[in-house]
Amino acid sequence: MKHIILTLLITVISFSFSYGQEEAIVKEIGLTTSNLNNFGFTYRKGKENRVFRINAISTSLGEDERIFETNVTNKTEYSDFGFRISIGKEWRSTVKEKLEMRYGLDLGYRYSTSKQEVLDDITQTQVITETINKYNSAGINMVIGFNFLLSDGFLLGGEILPGYSFYNTNSTVKTFEIETSSRDDSGSGFGFSTSGVRLSFLYRF
Repeated sequence: MKHIILTLLITVISFSFSYGQEEAIVKEIGLTTSNLNNFGFTYRKGKENRVFRINAISTSLGEDERIFETNVTNKTEYSDFGFRISIGKEWRSTVKEKLEMRYGLDLGYRYSTSKQEVLDDITQTQVITETINKYNSAGINMVIGFNFLLSDGFLLGGEILPGYSFYNTNSTVKTFEIETSSRDDSGSGFGFSTSGVRLSFLYRF
């Protein structure tokens, strides 16, 4: 199945380069969000009833610091980073004057990592335990959605992305000057690449 996804990915990329040789009738650029939490960028190019699309989304980025009061004062620092990128093709049909239905396929890759550090309660700078989690995923998603034409070339869109993906996770725990443990897990499954509906605000030119 991994070889099939890789073949489809190469096919879509080849299609995108050949597509650039045709006259571009529709170009769209805009922002996307899922649950007003994950934000990203989207670009679409093609004819009125079919376009090539690319999406890049930041799924997490941040740092946090917490102090827990127990017998001693433990300070814990968190950091995380993640992104998702996908390419594909979608077809469109006009339902009403300002409403378009969309359907298609995306090939995507997702990566995320997070780190948790527990600091020494005396120095508050020496790391005594470090936990690093990494996640990789690749798969194929269906695109089911709509576009609502606003005015002056602006569009509001929404879509859901049911799909099938392969994933791999790794969790490493390092205890200062004592031991290091690591655990890997992998698998595959069907589901939604994002929770809820992915919204997009686009400008067509």
